[in-house]
Amino acid sequence: MAEPARAGNHAAALLLRAALRLKLRAGAGPFRSFGNIAVEPRAYQLVPLLMALRLSTVRLLIADDVGVGKTIDAGVIVRELMDRGEVRCLAVLCPPHLVEQWQAELENRFNLHSVALTSASAARLERQGLARHFVQRRRKDISDCQAETKDGHGFPRRMQTEITYRLSGPWGSFFDQVQDYCTEIAERVEGQDTGGARLIGYANLALLRCVASSPAAAAKALTTRLEHTLTVVDPPNDDLLRDERLFDGEADDLDTSDLAPLGQIAFQSDQASRLQGLIDQAHQLAGRKGDPKLAILLRHLTQLLDDGYHPVVFCRYLATAHDVGEHLRNQPSNVEVEVVTGELTPEERCERIEAMAEAEQRILVVTDCLSEGINRQHRFTAVVHYDLAWNPTRHEQREGRVDRFGQRAPEVRCNMLYGQDNPVDGFILNVILRKGEAIQKELGVLVPMPEDAQRIHQALVKAALIRRSELRQQPAQLGFDFRESEEILAPLEA
Repeated sequence: MAEPARAGNHAAALLLRAALRLKLRAGAGPFRSFGNIAVEPRAYQLVPLLMALRLSTVRLLIADDVGVGKTIDAGVIVRELMDRGEVRCLAVLCPPHLVEQWQAELENRFNLHSVALTSASAARLERQGLARHFVQRRRKDISDCQAETKDGHGFPRRMQTEITYRLSGPWGSFFDQVQDYCTEIAERVEGQDTGGARLIGYANLALLRCVASSPAAAAKALTTRLEHTLTVVDPPNDDLLRDERLFDGEADDLDTSDLAPLGQIAFQSDQASRLQGLIDQAHQLAGRKGDPKLAILLRHLTQLLDDGYHPVVFCRYLATAHDVGEHLRNQPSNVEVEVVTGELTPEERCERIEAMAEAEQRILVVTDCLSEGINRQHRFTAVVHYDLAWNPTRHEQREGRVDRFGQRAPEVRCNMLYGQDNPVDGFILNVILRKGEAIQKELGVLVPMPEDAQRIHQALVKAALIRRSELRQQPAQLGFDFRESEEILAPLEA
């Protein structure tokens, strides 16, 4: 007979625990899992469980609103199926920033011990053997497959180069005037102490990005600002600071709108004549004579075509893509030029691309609506980043549409344009893209932008208003001093 005053052995403790679990299961009615979960499901959360148990093969989409409890629904279903012996394991696919949350929820609420499979842990898990259930190959892991296969479909060599231009002549003067306008607006709002400084920084950054893209995008953004006489609200609407049209989307959402961002937030009615003057200047800059960026693109595309390549030109905004496409069509040549943007349906995009298949020379001008989803390795052999992406992942997605398995060309060209004396391009290139490349070389995987939108926004605003006059004696863009912006981003470096 057991004596309460004397401690039992380990085997007896395990037996007692098993007995308690069996007792709880017996008291849980038709559900065997309720003794193994640390949560009390609401009545409505039993509906998905009952639906799942009625299916011979469980296929269930739970699409409840945010905060209703989809994680609990899924956890209860999995726990019940496990306790009934119908499943032995599970895999949860989620964005990187939710991995730890899912792991904690499974363990604390459902007594399910999981292993986090991330870019940082993949190599360790492979060495330990949890690799029976996943496989991950990076480009460097399959370098021995670079040569063509017997059917002529292999992995091409990716040749990357950079092409630079200067904001010279009228274009440089126009950029300086817009920058002066942005600085004055920011100083005015800061002096009024309305609490809208961050919103003004967003609006100015949105405008400067459009100006750096093309005269057409600049004219569109300035016109939008002129037509919307909105004033700064207090407190400011922080949702505008996370506008995907400015920051190129999240790591797991690259299909971002190619419309220009909302640059009108800081407009004051007494600036109408000044804005109209800037709009007139933007229209006058159209064409290769007034736009050094377009001029260098046209020369580079001519060289690519002469070398036998079929390029895809990535632009950030609708206005820029249409402007580039129009100028390319006006060149005296027999090159087939097509423009594909988010204005078209997915079916229309595919049709336009396929219609170019028979052209001897072809150029496709696109926005980031085609940075993922539609493969173009059978039709195109070069990528030109006309506008720098503000997300390293998007650059890889752009190039990956052409540089992928099945590309018939032995090598593809991937070329990036940037302004040597453009502070917006300089910050993105040196502080974000360059560091992203260094991390990729070190870890072998591409790391997306950190998700601290406010800190990134502050750094970008500081960098965008650096004067070009500070670099007039400098031979290259590396003369930009982004020390203050980099200090803001220092906590994110890890």
